[in-house]
Amino acid sequence: MELGRASIGFRRALPPARVFSDEELRRVRVPSLFLLGEQSSLRDARQVAARVGALMPTAEVEVVPGASHALPTDDPELVAARILRRAAE
Repeated sequence: MELGRASIGFRRALPPARVFSDEELRRVRVPSLFLLGEQSSLRDARQVAARVGALMPTAEVEVVPGASHALPTDDPELVAARILRRAAE
């Protein structure tokens, strides 16, 4: 019970995510995979997909319907399958 009370209001102290500039994204030349959860509360997945697709010709971008920002825990099988497929290319 004491541990439960102590954890109320706990937030991990992570720095805010840095957004890459358009120029930084254009410089990426390696094949890349972006799996985006459609229901992400952090970013608009469709906007991110459009931006990455326009700036990174070597990128594969997929918006996963119904998934949140926590895509690896929402659908770990899908994530593993996509990574393995991309790595085999």
